[in-house]
Amino acid sequence: MALVIAILYTVLTHLSPMDVVPALAPFRIMIWVMAAGVVSTLTNSPYFGYILRAPQPYLVVCFIGMTAVTRILRGWFGGAHLALMDILPSVMPFFLIAFNVYRLSQIRWLIASLAAASLYMLIPGIYAYWTIDPTLLHPLLFQQRVLQPDGTYEVFSRLRYYGILNDPNDYAQFLLVVAGLLLVFWKKGSLVRNMVVLFTEVMILYGVFLTHSRGAVLAIAVMAGFILKDRYGAGSAVLSTTLLVTLLLAMGFTGGREISMESGEGRTDAWSEGMGMFKSSPLWGVGYGSFLEYHNKTAHNSFLLCLSEMGLIGCFFWVGIIVVSVLQLKRLAWRAGTGPDAEEVQRYARILRYPLYSFLTTSWFLSRTYSPTLFSLLALVMALGTVQRVGQSVPEPTLQSLQEGKSLITNWASVTVMCEFASIALIYITLRLRSFV
Repeated sequence: MALVIAILYTVLTHLSPMDVVPALAPFRIMIWVMAAGVVSTLTNSPYFGYILRAPQPYLVVCFIGMTAVTRILRGWFGGAHLALMDILPSVMPFFLIAFNVYRLSQIRWLIASLAAASLYMLIPGIYAYWTIDPTLLHPLLFQQRVLQPDGTYEVFSRLRYYGILNDPNDYAQFLLVVAGLLLVFWKKGSLVRNMVVLFTEVMILYGVFLTHSRGAVLAIAVMAGFILKDRYGAGSAVLSTTLLVTLLLAMGFTGGREISMESGEGRTDAWSEGMGMFKSSPLWGVGYGSFLEYHNKTAHNSFLLCLSEMGLIGCFFWVGIIVVSVLQLKRLAWRAGTGPDAEEVQRYARILRYPLYSFLTTSWFLSRTYSPTLFSLLALVMALGTVQRVGQSVPEPTLQSLQEGKSLITNWASVTVMCEFASIALIYITLRLRSFV
């Protein structure tokens, strides 16, 4: 039952039923599902010991706590409670998945459910895209205006959904994550199964195309690059990815909009304001959820949003969760132990890198710091680690496993600090280069 509730909550979080049907709002469906998930997890999760050995749950708890602390440090004591109530629904998929998914079959059920939800979103959206006039308002279509050389504006539609996926870029990001996850179902020699996977992939990628997201082009390039690198090597991956990006742009993937520093002028303005907020309070930022109080647009960068609102301390926990997950995937992809599912764990670990790197690529241009999609992905990484530990022939911790755990803790802390300062430097250099363009 706990697994069913975990999957249900994760899927409903992305489907946003209260936004689709506003009449459901008074019933507080998501709160009841979340409460049921917490109760069932506390009473039924069989592998607390395995899960609590990993650093991710503690980092997530610290990150949640920092959302409240940053508001208290800014003098808004009542805002601490509001911060927790705001962040918990987005982070809850992490805990529900991490503590209730511990078999490969359960991972597949979760991914299949997200894929089914994606098709459920896409079918009415694609129909609306081809039947609704672009100049007319529709909840599943965003009206994009592009300035033409003659001074007029061209209006075209971009696919979107409700709730947290209301922006076409966010929608494309989510769809690409699902497209990457679906690769776990591909099985050599299974014609019918592979045809189903291929059909679903084509539908999802077509939906991504209809969002006309510029960030999606980069995300597809990153995902394709890693897939090709694993199969054919780095040289072939670079060449093939370059050709793929050229083809996507030639097909009008971005709707005619340029991918350049000039076209992102509003984004770099927001970056400049975000860096100013960080400089004003480098340790704990200007407060969770306060970016829009200082600038009229969001940060358009998930790292910078976290840095400006929660400072170096809060950002350390957020980046740390990602770093630990990447290190864990790297370890599992090349050495998954001696359990009966070791080979499949290795394959899943390699595949999970694709959607995670895709999400991180688009997050550099989107404000998705607190995205349920990100926390669901990170929870899947944890779940895969649990599968590996549970399947070991010697489940109790050995001296070697304890030494590896100590090494992992040392590595992630130092790598996290380096990633923080490297990201700050990259944003700073980008802003400096803008003045020379």
